[in-house]
Amino acid sequence: MQTKYSDIRHFTADAYFDAHLPAEIIFYKQELTLWHDHDFYELALVVSGQGFHKTLERKTPVKSGSLLFVKPGEVHSYQVNSESLSIINVLIKPVFFENAFLANLLQGIVKTECIAQLVPGSQSYKRLRDNLQLLKDEENSERSFRFEMFSSLIYEVLCISARSFSSYETDSATRKYNELIAAYINENLNRKPCLEDISGLTGLSASHITRNFKNITGYTFVEMINEYRIQKICGELVNTDKDIDEIYNQSGYKNKVYFHRAFKRVTGVSPLQYRKQLTKGHPEIEFLSTK
Repeated sequence: MQTKYSDIRHFTADAYFDAHLPAEIIFYKQELTLWHDHDFYELALVVSGQGFHKTLERKTPVKSGSLLFVKPGEVHSYQVNSESLSIINVLIKPVFFENAFLANLLQGIVKTECIAQLVPGSQSYKRLRDNLQLLKDEENSERSFRFEMFSSLIYEVLCISARSFSSYETDSATRKYNELIAAYINENLNRKPCLEDISGLTGLSASHITRNFKNITGYTFVEMINEYRIQKICGELVNTDKDIDEIYNQSGYKNKVYFHRAFKRVTGVSPLQYRKQLTKGHPEIEFLSTK
């Protein structure tokens, strides 16, 4: 089950990719929370900094060595706890996996939780970093057999990643609960979501959910509701010309001071600053040297 969200940024392959290559390699610093999805696959290695990778179903701590795989259409963002997160991203066109051999590799990856924690300085981490640098060098080159070399390096990066992901246990029950809870909260923001309803959906007792909600989702119950509300507010700020007071009145928050505090806690900036920065383009991304 996949819940649809309209109030987020949508990125397309056309905005990023070299027409002659199956992927794009981006070295950047993430500083501002931006809920978004895209029509391509994304492999992300955190190089430095600390924070969280967030979907609207789960919040996961990330730090140097964290490795993530994001599927097309998956709504997600980062919450930065340090000054910034330095990340290497591999953005991969879906067409790259149309070959049956590569389709099997992709199927193996998406069966996992698509997250792993590598130890910086370990053989796996160094091999992955080296291959990512080689990918970036090949992307910028004009040497013969550029496409073939680039594609073979992506394949090796994906194989290293698949091994790392497979070492993490897949908890299908937890994933099912995450999906049910996320869909319920998204559909009931206009009224106050309650644990009793979630109990009926999941078959878990309300007391069990109260004790274990954060273990299941990575959020507290209040944090998850705030994430959904703030995600929708971010969409209104970027995609409409509505006054901030009007957005507040439609947000479900009953206290304006709490509204502003909750927004800054999630995004790191005020609603006005968020609108100003996001309407300028991509200020949340500061590109790093690839050398």
